[in-house]
Amino acid sequence: MRLLALLVASALTLATDDWDSRHPTNCLDARTADEQLLSRAGLKQAGPAVWSLSWDDSIDGKITGDSRRTLLQLSFDGNKVIGTFLGLVMGEARQDRFGGELLGGDHGHVLVLRQTEEEYVACYQAMLGHDGAFIGVWHDSVGRSGDFRLERRKRPA
Repeated sequence: MRLLALLVASALTLATDDWDSRHPTNCLDARTADEQLLSRAGLKQAGPAVWSLSWDDSIDGKITGDSRRTLLQLSFDGNKVIGTFLGLVMGEARQDRFGGELLGGDHGHVLVLRQTEEEYVACYQAMLGHDGAFIGVWHDSVGRSGDFRLERRKRPA
């Protein structure tokens, strides 16, 4: 019985130690973890950045056919992201807002992003690729879906 109690206590200690290392308990630790996540994802930036969003209306793992493109301005604060469209979208002024978060760890990064405007909503889920672009799928409240690619634009020299 003592052996069982010792094994259970050891397992609980190991589980707690592992949990604590991956889940910070105070704001300073959480902020440091968020900064490390952005750094590992190659997204350490000061202020908003311009991103190019390309998308189509079919889920097949590639952007082809009637693909469209527009620009977004996105800002990361810790693992949270907010943004807006820059300029016209398919010839039309839009007031959409973007919000979401970057999730991840040592094995990869996932971006979960919401686009909202009045009664319209679109959700984007993407993995961070080796080239620094997010590649994934989107779905909207009208019933459409497709593939998309979101990549940070290079700053002019």
